Amino acid sequence: MADWVTVQGIMAGFPETTEGTSYGTPAFRIRKASFVRLRDEGDTLAMKAGQPLRAALLEDGDPPYFTMPHYDGPDSGYVLIRLAAIGDDELSDVLTEAWLVNAPLALAKQWESRSGTIR
Repeated sequence: MADWVTVQGIMAGFPETTEGTSYGTPAFRIRKASFVRLRDEGDTLAMKAGQPLRAALLEDGDPPYFTMPHYDGPDSGYVLIRLAAIGDDELSDVLTEAWLVNAPLALAKQWESRSGTIR
């Protein structure tokens, strides 16, 4: 079962990613752009995933991934993640994909070449 400490550990591996707050809750930014935050209830992440990743995560109907009307606009790239319903490895994979989607292209390419990650 993942929690905010798990998220912090995963985010520590990404360059130019800092912890702060968004809407009064813990959040992570790449440079100045927020892309993941803990929602008020404390056990759900709101993650900016981009449309293709969001659609893929929601398509299977897996329990950790869901949405609500606030995040359902036609251009919304956000998906919600129940931390209690996701394993650490899966969360790491999903946050990595979201980081790559949100990072500036040059930064993402630099990280991919350094880490050996292939998308």
